[in-house]
Amino acid sequence: MLGLKKFFVKKFHSDLALNYLSLIFLGISGIFLNIIIARNYGSSVLGVFNQVLSIYIIVPMICSAGIPYSTLHYLPKYDSKSLQAKSLISSAIVIVVVLSSILTVFFNYLIIPLSNLLDSEGMIIGLKSIMPGIFFFSINKVFIYGVINGLRRMKRFAIYQSIRYLLILLSLFVFNNYEFNGYFLPIVFTFSESILFMILIIDLSNLLKFWSFKKDFFYWIKKHFLFGIKSTFNGVLVEINSRVDILMIGIFLADNDVGIYSISALFAEGFLEIFIVIQNN
Repeated sequence: MLGLKKFFVKKFHSDLALNYLSLIFLGISGIFLNIIIARNYGSSVLGVFNQVLSIYIIVPMICSAGIPYSTLHYLPKYDSKSLQAKSLISSAIVIVVVLSSILTVFFNYLIIPLSNLLDSEGMIIGLKSIMPGIFFFSINKVFIYGVINGLRRMKRFAIYQSIRYLLILLSLFVFNNYEFNGYFLPIVFTFSESILFMILIIDLSNLLKFWSFKKDFFYWIKKHFLFGIKSTFNGVLVEINSRVDILMIGIFLADNDVGIYSISALFAEGFLEIFIVIQNN
Protein backbone atom coordinates (compact mmCIF):
# COMPACT_ATOMS: atom_id res chain seq x y z
CA MET A 1 0.00 0.00 0.00
CA LEU A 2 2.83 2.36 0.90
CA GLY A 3 4.59 1.56 -2.38
CA LEU A 4 1.41 2.34 -4.33
CA LYS A 5 1.06 5.66 -2.52
CA LYS A 6 4.66 6.59 -3.36
CA PHE A 7 4.02 5.68 -6.99
CA PHE A 8 1.01 8.00 -7.24
CA VAL A 9 2.82 10.83 -5.45
CA LYS A 10 5.80 10.47 -7.80
CA LYS A 11 3.46 10.32 -10.83
CA PHE A 12 1.60 13.43 -9.63
CA HIS A 13 4.84 15.39 -9.29
CA SER A 14 6.19 14.30 -12.68
CA ASP A 15 2.84 15.02 -14.36
CA LEU A 16 2.68 18.42 -12.67
CA ALA A 17 6.22 19.30 -13.79
CA LEU A 18 5.50 18.40 -17.42
CA ASN A 19 2.23 20.34 -17.40
CA TYR A 20 4.01 23.40 -16.01
CA LEU A 21 6.51 23.12 -18.86
CA SER A 22 3.53 23.01 -21.21
CA LEU A 23 2.15 26.13 -19.48
CA ILE A 24 5.47 27.94 -19.98
CA PHE A 25 5.33 27.04 -23.67
CA LEU A 26 1.73 28.28 -23.77
CA GLY A 27 2.75 31.60 -22.24
CA ILE A 28 5.67 32.10 -24.62
CA SER A 29 3.45 31.19 -27.58
CA GLY A 30 0.78 33.67 -26.46
CA ILE A 31 3.33 36.49 -26.13
CA PHE A 32 4.87 35.77 -29.55
CA LEU A 33 1.42 35.50 -31.11
CA ASN A 34 0.36 38.93 -29.85
CA ILE A 35 3.68 40.59 -30.67
CA ILE A 36 3.76 39.24 -34.25
CA ILE A 37 0.18 40.34 -34.94
CA ALA A 38 0.67 43.77 -33.34
CA ARG A 39 3.92 44.48 -35.22
CA ASN A 40 2.81 43.20 -38.62
CA TYR A 41 -0.88 44.13 -38.65
CA GLY A 42 -1.39 46.80 -35.97
CA SER A 43 -3.36 47.06 -32.74
CA SER A 44 -6.78 47.13 -34.46
CA VAL A 45 -6.22 43.70 -36.03
CA LEU A 46 -4.86 42.46 -32.68
CA GLY A 47 -8.03 43.76 -31.01
CA VAL A 48 -10.27 41.89 -33.45
CA PHE A 49 -8.12 38.77 -33.08
CA ASN A 50 -8.54 38.73 -29.29
CA GLN A 51 -12.27 39.44 -29.45
CA VAL A 52 -12.68 36.52 -31.87
CA LEU A 53 -10.50 34.40 -29.57
CA SER A 54 -12.79 35.24 -26.63
CA ILE A 55 -15.85 34.06 -28.52
CA TYR A 56 -13.90 31.06 -29.82
CA ILE A 57 -13.18 29.94 -26.25
CA ILE A 58 -16.75 30.43 -25.00
CA VAL A 59 -18.79 28.90 -27.86
CA PRO A 60 -17.17 25.41 -27.86
CA MET A 61 -17.97 25.21 -24.14
CA ILE A 62 -21.64 25.55 -25.09
CA CYS A 63 -21.27 23.13 -28.03
CA SER A 64 -19.67 20.45 -25.85
CA ALA A 65 -22.60 20.79 -23.39
CA GLY A 66 -20.65 19.67 -20.33
CA ILE A 67 -19.88 16.25 -21.86
CA PRO A 68 -16.11 16.56 -21.17
CA TYR A 69 -16.98 16.98 -17.46
CA SER A 70 -19.29 13.97 -17.59
CA THR A 71 -16.59 11.85 -19.25
CA LEU A 72 -14.04 13.00 -16.67
CA HIS A 73 -16.47 12.13 -13.86
CA TYR A 74 -17.41 8.60 -14.97
CA LEU A 75 -14.37 7.29 -16.87
CA PRO A 76 -11.99 6.78 -13.87
CA LYS A 77 -14.52 4.34 -12.38
CA TYR A 78 -13.88 1.77 -15.13
CA ASP A 79 -10.94 -0.08 -16.60
CA SER A 80 -9.88 1.73 -19.77
CA LYS A 81 -10.08 -1.52 -21.77
CA SER A 82 -13.58 -2.45 -20.57
CA LEU A 83 -16.68 -2.34 -22.75
CA GLN A 84 -18.26 0.17 -20.35
CA ALA A 85 -15.38 2.60 -20.84
CA LYS A 86 -15.52 2.19 -24.61
CA SER A 87 -19.28 2.79 -24.73
CA LEU A 88 -18.89 5.74 -22.35
CA ILE A 89 -16.29 7.39 -24.60
CA SER A 90 -17.99 6.66 -27.94
CA SER A 91 -21.37 7.94 -26.70
CA ALA A 92 -19.75 11.15 -25.41
CA ILE A 93 -18.09 11.78 -28.78
CA VAL A 94 -21.30 11.08 -30.73
CA ILE A 95 -23.26 13.56 -28.57
CA VAL A 96 -20.68 16.33 -29.06
CA VAL A 97 -20.35 15.68 -32.82
CA VAL A 98 -24.13 16.05 -33.26
CA LEU A 99 -24.48 19.06 -30.94
CA SER A 100 -21.44 20.92 -32.27
CA SER A 101 -22.61 20.34 -35.87
CA ILE A 102 -26.00 21.89 -35.11
CA LEU A 103 -24.72 24.74 -32.96
CA THR A 104 -21.87 25.62 -35.34
CA VAL A 105 -24.42 26.08 -38.13
CA PHE A 106 -26.55 28.16 -35.75
CA PHE A 107 -23.47 30.23 -34.87
CA ASN A 108 -23.27 31.32 -38.51
CA TYR A 109 -26.51 33.29 -38.00
CA LEU A 110 -25.06 35.05 -34.95
CA ILE A 111 -21.99 36.43 -36.72
CA ILE A 112 -23.63 39.62 -38.01
CA PRO A 113 -25.41 40.44 -34.68
CA LEU A 114 -22.18 39.83 -32.74
CA SER A 115 -20.18 42.00 -35.14
CA ASN A 116 -22.79 44.78 -34.81
CA LEU A 117 -22.71 44.49 -31.01
CA LEU A 118 -18.93 44.83 -31.01
CA ASP A 119 -19.16 47.50 -33.74
CA SER A 120 -16.46 45.88 -35.87
CA GLU A 121 -16.63 44.85 -39.52
CA GLY A 122 -13.39 42.93 -39.07
CA MET A 123 -15.22 40.62 -36.66
CA ILE A 124 -17.36 39.28 -39.52
CA ILE A 125 -14.27 37.95 -41.33
CA GLY A 126 -12.69 36.68 -38.11
CA LEU A 127 -15.80 34.87 -36.84
CA LYS A 128 -16.42 33.17 -40.18
CA SER A 129 -12.85 31.89 -40.21
CA ILE A 130 -13.25 30.09 -36.85
CA MET A 131 -16.48 28.23 -37.64
CA PRO A 132 -14.79 24.89 -38.55
CA GLY A 133 -12.45 25.40 -35.60
CA ILE A 134 -15.42 25.62 -33.21
CA PHE A 135 -16.61 22.20 -34.40
CA PHE A 136 -13.22 20.51 -33.94
CA PHE A 137 -12.43 22.35 -30.67
CA SER A 138 -15.68 21.05 -29.13
CA ILE A 139 -14.74 17.45 -29.93
CA ASN A 140 -11.12 17.91 -28.87
CA LYS A 141 -12.39 19.06 -25.47
CA VAL A 142 -13.89 15.60 -24.95
CA PHE A 143 -10.68 13.90 -26.09
CA ILE A 144 -8.29 15.99 -23.97
CA TYR A 145 -10.25 17.19 -20.92
CA GLY A 146 -12.57 14.18 -20.71
CA VAL A 147 -10.77 11.07 -21.97
CA ILE A 148 -7.05 11.83 -21.52
CA ASN A 149 -7.54 13.59 -18.19
CA GLY A 150 -10.02 10.90 -17.08
CA LEU A 151 -7.46 8.18 -17.81
CA ARG A 152 -4.80 10.13 -15.86
CA ARG A 153 -2.61 10.33 -18.95
CA MET A 154 -1.36 13.76 -17.86
CA LYS A 155 1.88 13.55 -19.85
CA ARG A 156 -0.22 13.10 -22.98
CA PHE A 157 -2.42 15.96 -21.72
CA ALA A 158 0.59 18.29 -21.54
CA ILE A 159 1.95 17.16 -24.91
CA TYR A 160 -1.35 17.77 -26.72
CA GLN A 161 -1.76 21.16 -25.11
CA SER A 162 1.72 22.07 -26.36
CA ILE A 163 0.98 20.69 -29.83
CA ARG A 164 -2.10 22.92 -30.02
CA TYR A 165 -0.11 26.11 -29.46
CA LEU A 166 2.76 24.94 -31.62
CA LEU A 167 0.31 24.46 -34.50
CA ILE A 168 -1.16 27.92 -33.89
CA LEU A 169 2.30 29.50 -34.03
CA LEU A 170 3.38 27.52 -37.08
CA SER A 171 0.22 28.42 -38.99
CA LEU A 172 0.68 32.09 -38.05
CA PHE A 173 4.24 32.04 -39.44
CA VAL A 174 2.96 30.41 -42.64
CA PHE A 175 0.11 32.89 -43.13
CA ASN A 176 2.39 35.77 -42.22
CA ASN A 177 4.46 35.09 -45.36
CA TYR A 178 1.48 35.80 -47.59
CA GLU A 179 -0.29 39.09 -48.10
CA PHE A 180 -3.91 38.77 -47.04
CA ASN A 181 -6.46 40.53 -44.85
CA GLY A 182 -5.22 40.52 -41.24
CA TYR A 183 -8.76 40.09 -39.94
CA PHE A 184 -8.64 36.60 -41.43
CA LEU A 185 -5.86 35.59 -39.00
CA PRO A 186 -8.13 33.71 -36.54
CA ILE A 187 -8.16 30.93 -39.13
CA VAL A 188 -5.02 29.73 -37.31
CA PHE A 189 -7.37 28.27 -34.68
CA THR A 190 -9.29 26.32 -37.30
CA PHE A 191 -6.03 25.03 -38.72
CA SER A 192 -4.59 23.97 -35.35
CA GLU A 193 -7.76 22.28 -34.03
CA SER A 194 -8.43 20.33 -37.23
CA ILE A 195 -4.85 18.96 -37.28
CA LEU A 196 -4.99 18.24 -33.54
CA PHE A 197 -8.31 16.41 -34.03
CA MET A 198 -6.73 14.06 -36.58
CA ILE A 199 -3.77 13.37 -34.28
CA LEU A 200 -6.03 12.72 -31.28
CA ILE A 201 -8.47 10.41 -33.01
CA ILE A 202 -5.64 8.28 -34.45
CA ASP A 203 -3.77 8.09 -31.14
CA LEU A 204 -6.81 7.34 -28.96
CA SER A 205 -8.25 4.86 -31.44
CA ASN A 206 -4.99 2.91 -31.34
CA LEU A 207 -4.75 3.24 -27.56
CA LEU A 208 -8.32 2.32 -26.58
CA LYS A 209 -10.19 1.14 -29.70
CA PHE A 210 -13.15 2.95 -28.20
CA TRP A 211 -15.53 2.76 -31.18
CA SER A 212 -17.97 0.44 -29.48
CA PHE A 213 -21.76 0.64 -29.81
CA LYS A 214 -22.86 -1.97 -27.28
CA LYS A 215 -26.23 -2.31 -25.56
CA ASP A 216 -25.30 0.27 -22.90
CA PHE A 217 -24.48 2.91 -25.54
CA PHE A 218 -27.85 4.65 -25.12
CA TYR A 219 -27.60 4.28 -21.35
CA TRP A 220 -24.47 6.43 -21.49
CA ILE A 221 -26.13 8.91 -23.83
CA LYS A 222 -28.71 9.55 -21.11
CA LYS A 223 -26.10 9.67 -18.32
CA HIS A 224 -23.95 12.16 -20.24
CA PHE A 225 -26.92 14.42 -20.99
CA LEU A 226 -28.08 14.50 -17.37
CA PHE A 227 -24.59 15.25 -16.05
CA GLY A 228 -23.80 17.68 -18.85
CA ILE A 229 -26.93 19.77 -18.26
CA LYS A 230 -25.90 20.27 -14.64
CA SER A 231 -22.31 21.26 -15.42
CA THR A 232 -22.57 23.27 -18.66
CA PHE A 233 -23.72 26.52 -17.08
CA ASN A 234 -20.84 26.54 -14.59
CA GLY A 235 -18.29 25.84 -17.34
CA VAL A 236 -19.67 28.59 -19.57
CA LEU A 237 -19.59 31.09 -16.68
CA VAL A 238 -15.93 30.25 -15.95
CA GLU A 239 -14.97 30.86 -19.60
CA ILE A 240 -17.04 34.07 -19.82
CA ASN A 241 -15.44 35.32 -16.59
CA SER A 242 -11.98 34.97 -18.13
CA ARG A 243 -12.98 36.86 -21.29
CA VAL A 244 -15.67 39.31 -20.22
CA ASP A 245 -13.19 42.21 -19.98
CA ILE A 246 -12.10 41.84 -23.63
CA LEU A 247 -15.70 41.65 -24.83
CA MET A 248 -16.92 44.60 -22.73
CA ILE A 249 -14.08 46.82 -23.96
CA GLY A 250 -14.94 45.67 -27.50
CA ILE A 251 -18.54 46.78 -27.01
CA PHE A 252 -17.75 50.26 -25.66
CA LEU A 253 -14.39 51.08 -27.26
CA ALA A 254 -12.63 50.64 -30.61
CA ASP A 255 -10.71 47.58 -31.84
CA ASN A 256 -7.47 49.52 -31.35
CA ASP A 257 -8.18 49.91 -27.61
CA VAL A 258 -8.96 46.20 -27.27
CA GLY A 259 -5.64 45.38 -28.92
CA ILE A 260 -3.69 47.53 -26.45
CA TYR A 261 -5.56 46.13 -23.45
CA SER A 262 -5.26 42.49 -24.57
CA ILE A 263 -1.49 42.53 -24.07
CA SER A 264 -1.87 43.21 -20.33
CA ALA A 265 -4.81 40.78 -20.06
CA LEU A 266 -2.54 38.05 -21.45
CA PHE A 267 -0.30 38.19 -18.37
CA ALA A 268 -3.25 38.12 -15.95
CA GLU A 269 -4.66 35.04 -17.68
CA GLY A 270 -1.24 33.38 -17.53
CA PHE A 271 -1.14 33.67 -13.74
CA LEU A 272 -4.63 32.12 -13.51
CA GLU A 273 -3.44 29.13 -15.54
CA ILE A 274 -0.88 28.32 -12.82
CA PHE A 275 -3.71 27.20 -10.52
CA ILE A 276 -5.68 25.51 -13.33
CA VAL A 277 -2.70 23.19 -13.97
CA ILE A 278 -2.91 21.96 -10.35
CA GLN A 279 -6.69 21.58 -10.65
CA ASN A 280 -6.37 19.48 -13.81
CA ASN A 281 -3.80 17.19 -12.23
